[in-house]
Order: sequence, then structure tokens, then C-alpha cells
Amino acid sequence: MDLKTLLIALDLLEIGLAAGASTFALTFYFMGIKDEVIDASERRFMGAVYFVLRVAIVVIVVTELFYILYWGFDAFTLVKTMEVLWFRWMLLGIIVANALLMHFHKMPMWLGPALAGGSWYALFSATIWPDLALPFETLLSYYAIFVVAMIAFLRLVKFLYLKK
Repeated sequence: MDLKTLLIALDLLEIGLAAGASTFALTFYFMGIKDEVIDASERRFMGAVYFVLRVAIVVIVVTELFYILYWGFDAFTLVKTMEVLWFRWMLLGIIVANALLMHFHKMPMWLGPALAGGSWYALFSATIWPDLALPFETLLSYYAIFVVAMIAFLRLVKFLYLKK
């Protein structure tokens, strides 16, 4: 297996891991707030999921940097277009900023989980879609629509799941 194939495989693995962990983070969050108290066992599960997400983001950033160090910016055309590259990096920035804001309780809870989940799923889509070659503005528009849809979906889940 050559280095390019290994990096692409690692890229897909880490993105899949992160998107899956994000799904569990949202699930455990709703399970935790159902009774309006997040107990110790629920905190432990959420802590494990957040640890996996942190590991995934570190591995993603290291992989992205390795692409640059090994091949330079032109090498990204082997994997994705430059527009998709910038879009992916924007999503990574949003994911990290959102995680920090949520950690310090500076992000509203109606937006933070939807932004996190929406960003991870958008990053997943931008990574696994082999022929993705859209302008950055189009990618950004689709992302905005997706985050709004995630907000609506999570509010619906909260309404249905938490109704007394």
C-alpha cells in the first residue's frame, strides 16, 4: 500500500469515526436531558464520546498537515479540488471553535449541537464524495441549508422525545 492510499484510508476512517461519535454525542445529550439531570453515568458516556471526537479532530488535522508537508498544496488535487479543501478546513475551524464555545458555555444549546452535528456530517460528505467539485460558494450554501435543517430536526427530536 502506497502512502497516498494509506492517507486516504486514514482520512475516511477518522471522518467516519468522528461522524459516528457526533451521532452518539447528540443521542447521549438527549438521553441525558430527558429527566432534566445529567447523572454520573451519562457524563461518563458523553465524556468518552467527546474524547473520541477530540482524538478524531487531532488525527484529521495531522493528516491534513501531512498532505501539505509531503506533497504541498498541489497534492490536494489528487484527493479533492482546492475549493473542497478550503471548505473542509473551514468546517474543521467551525468544529473546533464550536467545541470551545460549547465547552465554555458561550454557545446557545439550540445552536451548538446542530452546528457540531451538521459540521461533522458536512465534513463527512465532503470527504467521502469522490467527484465533489463544486464552487466554494455552492458548498457554503449547501452547508448553511444543512445546518438549518439540523436545527429544525434537533428541535423536533427534542419536542417529541422530551414532551412530558
